[in-house]
Amino acid sequence: MKRTLDPLEGWLTKRSRPELAGAILRSRAEVSLPQARKIIDRLNALAPAAHRLRLGVIHTYTSDLLDPWLSFESALQGLHCEAYHAPYGFTLQEAHPGSGLVRHRPDITVLMLQRQDLHPDLGKPLAAWIKVSETTCARRRSIASAIWPRDSARRWTA
Repeated sequence: MKRTLDPLEGWLTKRSRPELAGAILRSRAEVSLPQARKIIDRLNALAPAAHRLRLGVIHTYTSDLLDPWLSFESALQGLHCEAYHAPYGFTLQEAHPGSGLVRHRPDITVLMLQRQDLHPDLGKPLAAWIKVSETTCARRRSIASAIWPRDSARRWTA
């Protein structure tokens, strides 16, 4: 009986960073978190990341759990990701001079928000948007059209 190799074993034998990253990116195999950490270590052992990416994350729900995956995907692209997560719920405060986000000087800032963070009415169940006055409907259509693509806003007509 022939033993099938775990894809990780084959990947970790690659001799260059581009060869290893390419093999993983072409693969359809799922990568677990422990495997991702081993791959990052191997990528860094082969050659340091070519560039640094400073990522700022403003969030109203847990985002720190993405860090290992952000590091993994960045490493595959030849980047070293330095993520800054703003304190939970401090969305507006992070725009002020001297805030952690401003001090981090991100290349990219990601807003991870919930619907109701954009407008309180968006937190209501969709059923609550039905059977309301024409004025309320017009207001909600304007909110939806500002946030979602034009075709999506048509769904909210009463």
